[in-house]
Amino acid sequence: MDVVLSVCMGTPFTPACTPLTPACTPLTPDCTTRHVAHLALCPLLTLHSGHQDPVEVYRMNAAAWGPDARRPTDAAHFDPFGDSVVTSRLQSSQGPAEGDSLWGQAVGAWLSTLCRDPVQIASPHLPRLCTSSVAPPPTQAPPLYGQRRPAPHARPRLCAASLSVCLSSAFRLALIQLRVSPIKSDNLTRACGLIREAARKGAKLISLPECFNCPYGTDYFPAYAEQIPGESTHKLSEVAKECGIYLVGGSIPEKDAGKLYNTCAVFGPDGRLLVTHRKIHLFDINVPGKITFQESQTLSPGDSFSTFDTPYCRVGLGICYDIRFAELAQVYAQRGCKLLVYPGAFNLTTGPAHWELLQRGRAVDNQVYVATASQARDEKASYVAWGHSTVVSPWGEVLAKADAEEMIVYADIDLKKLTEVRQQIPIYSQKRSDLYAVEAKQP
Repeated sequence: MDVVLSVCMGTPFTPACTPLTPACTPLTPDCTTRHVAHLALCPLLTLHSGHQDPVEVYRMNAAAWGPDARRPTDAAHFDPFGDSVVTSRLQSSQGPAEGDSLWGQAVGAWLSTLCRDPVQIASPHLPRLCTSSVAPPPTQAPPLYGQRRPAPHARPRLCAASLSVCLSSAFRLALIQLRVSPIKSDNLTRACGLIREAARKGAKLISLPECFNCPYGTDYFPAYAEQIPGESTHKLSEVAKECGIYLVGGSIPEKDAGKLYNTCAVFGPDGRLLVTHRKIHLFDINVPGKITFQESQTLSPGDSFSTFDTPYCRVGLGICYDIRFAELAQVYAQRGCKLLVYPGAFNLTTGPAHWELLQRGRAVDNQVYVATASQARDEKASYVAWGHSTVVSPWGEVLAKADAEEMIVYADIDLKKLTEVRQQIPIYSQKRSDLYAVEAKQP
């Protein structure tokens, strides 16, 4: 009997040989010094790498686990970015508790070497097996393929619920609410200083606001526009690498092929550019007597979805006005995003009316975390930002919110809470896809 298991691999990974043999085990040892002699993944079928769909698929022969191992009715497939752990996809004739334990013992023994601490190793994308329920290390290694499995007392007591290979279920998020001036170099210097401060306080994912390097306005976009890579993105790459964090670089006016875009660039802990998001929905509104604005006078819209993967979860990107379009958030949720980040700059008309309301709506509708990083308020600016950078939970709770001044907002994101919400109110299994659907027309 073969069992297929998917493992999150966020960076390109090529083993020394395929299939993996006792002489070829590039994934040992782990950060907790729990050693397993060999991975015993036999044979390794398929390897895929890349940040948009980072799933490594292994095939393991389960015959060595013995007759009491949990028996899947179909291939046991685990989505590292989904809600469900392995056991929710399987059936057992032995009852849930006993079946989970047996399956966990078997798979846990074979996968125990996948534990990695993304903070302590060079590549933060390597998989980390959640070990909260793992007992002390076994006294002997698990069997190699074809050998007799160890006695029950020698196997790690690992329940299947702990086999979420999503590296870590909690991390600190920081939003930089920056006061933007007309001097680009000052904006860059101050932004990098605040990023360093947030990183020192434990933030692993940090976001800047929309147009963090220049004033927001159609007159400013052409004058401040840069190519990517350019001055601003070079600074962001450097500080992301220096601090070892994921950096959502707010947005900047980007010039490319004779057009201007409102573009967000995201950098990984190694300083590498992970993805760029061009604002899809341009801010063209007219509220008589209060505000009129037309981004389309100078900017062109983007035409693609933008996500990136971290050791914690998949993240979806939007910019400011994008948050008003529920379909975008739904597509991101369908693609496995558990956090949506929107650098923004609502104003004194739309801000008090809709800023928090929209964030809570997107969070509750899709049962995801939502974070919005705004510019700080400058009453003397031609466009006065609302401020109030906010983080909202999948339950719709406001976890953290700034006032109007320049500051850093912190929130500890707990993905276990997200899973609890989805279990308590299971809208994903209750959707009437026979009656309606949200369709993405682009990759």
